[in-house]
Amino acid sequence: MTAFNKEFDIVYLYCFDTTKELGYIITYENLTEGRIRFETKSSFWSFGEKFEIKLKKIDEKNTDVEFNSSYNNSLQLFDFVGKNRDNEEKFFTRLKELLNK
Repeated sequence: MTAFNKEFDIVYLYCFDTTKELGYIITYENLTEGRIRFETKSSFWSFGEKFEIKLKKIDEKNTDVEFNSSYNNSLQLFDFVGKNRDNEEKFFTRLKELLNK
């Protein structure tokens, strides 16, 4: 989980923008729940990944963001090339850049 010194609604909008900007396919989003689900298509290295962002309002000026990932296909049990970690790092790097503009 990563904490941001920003209001919940602002962090949510930037999370949404980050997923679109990185080319992910948004499959579900709900501001009230603080959830965004998205996925990637399959590639040479994987059957595709599924992600979920969960936001939690700490107080009026602070928000936690949790990033979870899994594979689209239950046959792929291992993350051989570190793709899940790379996707998480790429997401948070871009989100931080946008929030600090």
